[in-house]
Amino acid sequence: MGKESDLYNPYNTKTLGGDTRLDVSTYENVQDSINVEKVNRQLLELTDLIGRVTNNRSNSGPIPNTSINVTGSTGSSGSGNDVELYQPAKGEVWAIQGLGIENNATGNPTIYAFLEDAAGVRCYFVVDGVGGSPWSSDDEFGAPIYVDSNMSFRFYAFLSGGFGTGESATVTANLIRVR
Repeated sequence: MGKESDLYNPYNTKTLGGDTRLDVSTYENVQDSINVEKVNRQLLELTDLIGRVTNNRSNSGPIPNTSINVTGSTGSSGSGNDVELYQPAKGEVWAIQGLGIENNATGNPTIYAFLEDAAGVRCYFVVDGVGGSPWSSDDEFGAPIYVDSNMSFRFYAFLSGGFGTGESATVTANLIRVR
């Protein structure tokens, strides 16, 4: 991409708001084709401006309209005891806003929420042994927790004696994109 008109062209039917608002994926697709070099300084500045005025880029907080809920289950009716909830795409950063547990077992499973890198190294930030919502002041680990493409957001459920037939633990988390 070498000229300013090339940058505006994909946006000529987009607006700052409303039904034709420029979305995050379109914004990212266009910026992907700009090389970081001196000759493209004006394009880089324009890309930054477009990102800020369309709320597709943030220096200070969450990107509007990017909040999602992710859910995973474990136990005999789930997919095993170690479950991936979310793996951000390259270049994305998400904040974990809240976490809730639904216990569908006769006992109270212990839930471990953690981030795991490609080498399998884990950083636990919630351990809850009674079910319900563990996201309370005594369980927080410097909330919000940020996760990027180098990490996988996961949980593990442990129930003494194991989960019975049809029993499970389900974790639902709310995430919002910040980059």
